Amino acid sequence: MRFALSEPLRPNEVKEVVLPARSRFRLYHQWTGWNVFVPRDASELTVRFQSASAAEVDLYIRRGADLPGPTLRDGQAPRIDAAFKSTNPGASETITIRRDSTLRLANDVYFIALGVPPTATEIRGTLSTAIRRSGIVKARPPALTFVAPVGSDPAPQTVRLTLETDVPLRYSIESSAPWITASPTEWAQAGNGTAEIVIAANGAGLLPSLYDGRVSVASFGAQDGTSGEPSAEVGIPLAFTVLPSKGSEIRRVNAARIAIRPQDGETYGAGEMVEVAVDFFDPVQVTGKPALALGIGSRTRLAAWDQAPRVGPCGEEAETLTFRYIVQADDQDTDGISMAENALVLNGDTIETAGEPAEELALALFDNDPEHKVDGSKATQPELSSLRIRSRPQDGVSYGAAEVIRLGVEFGQFVVVAGNPTLLFAVGSDLRSASFDQLSPNGRELSFVYSVQAGDADADGISVLAGALAFGLNGATIRSMAGAEAALDLGRHAVDNDPEHKVDGSKLTALAVTGVSIQSRPQDGVSYGAGEAISGNVQFSQPVEMTGSPTLSLTVGRSIRRAALSSLGDKNLWFRYLVQAGDADADGISILAGALALNGGTIRSAAGADAAIGLGRYADDDDPEHKVDGD
Repeated sequence: MRFALSEPLRPNEVKEVVLPARSRFRLYHQWTGWNVFVPRDASELTVRFQSASAAEVDLYIRRGADLPGPTLRDGQAPRIDAAFKSTNPGASETITIRRDSTLRLANDVYFIALGVPPTATEIRGTLSTAIRRSGIVKARPPALTFVAPVGSDPAPQTVRLTLETDVPLRYSIESSAPWITASPTEWAQAGNGTAEIVIAANGAGLLPSLYDGRVSVASFGAQDGTSGEPSAEVGIPLAFTVLPSKGSEIRRVNAARIAIRPQDGETYGAGEMVEVAVDFFDPVQVTGKPALALGIGSRTRLAAWDQAPRVGPCGEEAETLTFRYIVQADDQDTDGISMAENALVLNGDTIETAGEPAEELALALFDNDPEHKVDGSKATQPELSSLRIRSRPQDGVSYGAAEVIRLGVEFGQFVVVAGNPTLLFAVGSDLRSASFDQLSPNGRELSFVYSVQAGDADADGISVLAGALAFGLNGATIRSMAGAEAALDLGRHAVDNDPEHKVDGSKLTALAVTGVSIQSRPQDGVSYGAGEAISGNVQFSQPVEMTGSPTLSLTVGRSIRRAALSSLGDKNLWFRYLVQAGDADADGISILAGALALNGGTIRSAAGADAAIGLGRYADDDDPEHKVDGD
C-alpha cells in the first residue's frame, strides 16, 4: 500500500493494509502511518489491527505528535502512549483508551503506527478505529439573537440538543451574564436522544447597546453529579440588542465587545492578539489614530485602531471600528480584561458619528470578563483552527489546466511567517506543492496557490493530509508574535478526497470574466470633469496572456468612448479614459455586455484557452457614482 503523509483514519473505517517483506525492522509512521482525531465528547477510542498473514505486527499509538525517527532497529522501543505486541502470528488485538484510563483519553489527534520485524513475505491485514461518544454532539440553532426596546424582554427561544451516549449522564447549564436565564438548569438522561432548553434574555436595567453572552451546556458522569471534568460541552453564543425607546433622550451608548477569544478558550498568552470591536449606531468618520484603553490587571494598555479600510463595496462607511493589542510577557490579569466608559483615547484625534463629536460618544463598558484572562508568562503555541479550500472549479465540476487551486490555513492567533513555506496536497496518487501566496490582513491565515498542470487528474477530489504543512516548510518558520513555534499538524482539519474539488488537467477551461468595475472616483465626489481619468478593470478567472490592443467601451450619455489598455496584471486588464470637454452623463456611465473588444488581438489563459469576452451579468448600467460633466 502506498501512503502520502500520515493518513486520516475515520471512526469505523476499515483500511486494507499491505506491508512489504523487509530484511530489517520497519516502523510505518510519519509518511507511511495513520492518524485519528478524537472529538471532545468521545469517551473511548479503540484501535484494532487484524492480521490475515502468519506474521508478527506491533501496534503503537501516541497522542498529539508523531513517533520519532524514520526507522527503528529491531527491539528498539519508540516513545508511546500505548502499544500492543502480537504474540501469535495472525492474531487480532486492540488498544483501548478511555477517559478513566491511566493514560486518559483526550480531545486530540492520535497517531497510529505499525512495527514489522524482519519478514520474508508481505503481510496483509486491516486497521480500524472505533470511537464511543458520550454527551452533546449538536445544538440547533447554534447561536441566538435577541432584539428588544429598552426596558423590555424579548420572547424566549428554544434550543434543541442532540445527545449521543451509552451511559446515564447528568447535564448542567451555566450562563455567562446575569441577563441570561435558561431552563432547565440541570437534568439527567440515559441513552441517545434529544433535549430542549429554553433561553431567555432579560432587558431590565440594560441601557441601549449590543450585549454578547454565552450559555454553556456540559455533560457529566451520573455517578459524579456535576463535579469534575465534563465529558462534553457545547457553547451557545447570544447577542442581545437593546434598542432606544422612540423619542428617548437617553444618552447614546455604543457597544464594545472582544471579538477574538483566547486560543485556549480562556486565557491569552504572550503574543496573542486581543481584538476589541466597537459597534456604533451610525456610520463613523475617524481622523488621526485613536486608541482604546483596556484594563489588564492593574495596568492600562492601549489597543491601537487597525485602520482597516472603512468603505464597503457600495461606498458605505463602517459602523464598527476594530482595536488591537498584542499581549506582552509581563501582562497578567486573573479576573479578566475590563474596559471603562471613557476608554476611547483621542489625543486630539476625532471620531464622529451622526454629527456628534467623540466626547459625546459613551461606550458600554465591560468589567473583568472571565472568558478573557491574560497570562503573559506563557508563550502560547499557535494552533491550527481551520483549513479551507478557497477556490472553486470554474465549471463547477473539476479544475482544468491552468486553473488555480487556492487553500487557506488559519491559526488561532496572529502569526509571523519567515521564508516561503509550501502546502503539500494529493492530486490522485501524486503529491503537489502549493506555494505560499500571502498572509491575510487579520494576520492569522496563510494563503497557498497551485496552478493545475496538464497531467494532473483526481476523479475523487484532492486530499490535504495531516502532515501537509509540516513537511512543506522548506526551512521556513511560522511563529507567534512571542516567538513560539506553531503547531503544524492539520489533525482533524485534514481533507480526504473532497468531491467538490476534482481535477482534470487534460481539459482546457475557458477563460471567463469574473468581474467588471470602475476603480476611480470623481475628484469632487460628484462627477468627472474634463481631463479627469476614468479607470476601468476587467477581471478574469485565470491568469491572462494577451496580444494586441483591446479596448473597453464606456457609454457616456449617448456617446461611446473607448478606454485604452493601461496595464496588464495577472488576472486583470486595466483600462483608462480621459474625460473630454463636452462629455456629459447625468445618470452615470454604463459598461454594456459587449464593451470589451479584441481589435484583432487575443486574450487567452496560460494553457491556451481563448477568453469568453462577453461581460454578461457583470455589465453595469447608469452607475450613479460615476457621473460625467466635461463642461
